[in-house]
Parts: sequence; C-alpha cells; structure tokens
Amino acid sequence: MELEGRLTDFSLEDIIKLLNSGKKTGVLNIQFVDEEGREKKIALYFKDGKIIHSTYGTLTGIPVLEELACVSQGQFIFSKGDISVQNDNDIINKKFDELIEIYKKAADRWRPLHKLFPSLNTEITLSEVNERKIDFTRQEWKIITSIGNGSTIKALIEKAKMSKIELLEILKHLKEKGIIEIKEQKQEVVDKSAGTIVPAPLRPEDTWFGGKPIGDKTASKLYKIMDGRKTLLELAKKLNISIEEAKKALDYLISIERATIVKK
Repeated sequence: MELEGRLTDFSLEDIIKLLNSGKKTGVLNIQFVDEEGREKKIALYFKDGKIIHSTYGTLTGIPVLEELACVSQGQFIFSKGDISVQNDNDIINKKFDELIEIYKKAADRWRPLHKLFPSLNTEITLSEVNERKIDFTRQEWKIITSIGNGSTIKALIEKAKMSKIELLEILKHLKEKGIIEIKEQKQEVVDKSAGTIVPAPLRPEDTWFGGKPIGDKTASKLYKIMDGRKTLLELAKKLNISIEEAKKALDYLISIERATIVKK
C-alpha cells in the first residue's frame, strides 16, 4: 500500500500522473457510492507507470476512463505489486498522454451535463407534440421511443446500453429541440452545522480497502463520538478540528450511509 486518500482532497488526474511519473506498477482502486447507496469500484492497472488495463463492472478499457471522469467523491488506494491481464484483447495499447487526453475530454463533457442533469433519478418526459418538422438522428430516435410515458435517466442508460455521458448529451440535444422536459426534483436543504448527527450502525459485511469499515481517519473518529444528540459544530469542537474538516468527514459518512442529519 503506497498511496491512499479522498477524491475531495486530490484530483484523479494528478494521482494518475503521479503514478506515471514514478513509473509505478500495481493497481489503483477508486471506490465510491452511487445514488442508490451501492458501493462501486473502478480499477486502473499500471505497469511501469503506463495504464495497461481498466475495469468497472463489466466494462473494460477506454470506456472505463469515460466513466471515471464522472466520479468526484470517494476513496482511492494504490497497491503496489506485479499485475497480469488474462485476456490480451483487454490490454490498452494507447500512449499515456492519449489516455489522459481522453479522460480530460470526458471530464469536460461531463461537467456541464451534470449541472443540467444533477441526478440519474431525474424523470424525463416527452413534450407535447408540435407542428414543426424536426429531424432526429438514429440514436435520438432510440431514446425518444425508450422514454415513452416517462422514464428516469438511470433507466434510459440501462435500456439504451450507452455510457452516461453519451446518453446525457443526447438528452441535452433533445431538450434544446424542445422534445423532452425535465421533471424538477425538490431537494430539502439541511444546515449540517445545526442539525443533530445520527450514526447508522456498521454492518459486519461492510468493509473498505484493507478490511477497514470506514476508510477515512477523520470520518472514523467522527463516527465513534456520534451519539445522536450533538450538532456537527459540537462534534468538531470535541475532535478539535475545524467545521470545514468536520463537514468533509460528514459528507463522506453520508455518502457511505453511515450518518444522517436530523433537524432540531
């Protein structure tokens, strides 16, 4: 184990470039929680600083880098050691600079899309039929027929079997053409420093890298002193840390479903 931390403290691009400049061999695991609260993992395999393989569920290769560009929170850890790729077809033969460029372009495409569609649970509906003639691409028509009477973005991704970025770009174009409508989701804003923090119980099957139930030291300390009565400000004072550090730790605990904020 050589390198680990939170994605809120380090950029993935910097981490990947650091492993490349150090000519490291091993596996970089990025673990995060999706909107359904499920733990996900992306793995990048390095040999002498070059990315030779990547996996994310059933995805391998370049598409994994595009999915990685959509991840902004979670934990990362690099484990040094010899690696092997069982299937020669899964080996990535592109140069490191080319892979970085693919990742950066995907990240640039993702940011504005994420602002427009902040949640994969957002519901998409078809607008009322209008008289004007509109030309559609084959992919756009595929999505229109999949929407039907209404569908979430997550369901559309699964139906169309497209990447997140590819699907959202099509939805963006359809919205600009006035073909679809986005059903706004109301979100309740809670003041983290005012509400009391209630811990969720750790389950025996919950593990992080190296078997640790909580992969962040500050978050682990915060979890241990939660009693369901103190505010985040009170907990921060008890740990002798800043409210900003406490908020980061709480964000992490909430992301792995280990804490809940209850209004006073």
